[in-house]
Amino acid sequence: SMQSRRSTPHPKIGEKLRAARAAKGLKQFGASIAIGVSVGCYARWERDAAFPSGENLMKLASLYGTTIDDLINGE
Repeated sequence: SMQSRRSTPHPKIGEKLRAARAAKGLKQFGASIAIGVSVGCYARWERDAAFPSGENLMKLASLYGTTIDDLINGE
């Protein structure tokens, strides 16, 4: 399938979100409540089926004690 040249694929952050959530001892439901989204929405982020908005990226970074840059680019 041809990707539009304008649309840059979102970075894959699902694995990092799963690891950060596990480190906090949170279930997906608890994390979704903390961010203020449905658990289905949160689960899609961890599957890389959807990408969080800028506002939700800020909330995720705050929840997990990291930075947006680390979530997107960090190892």
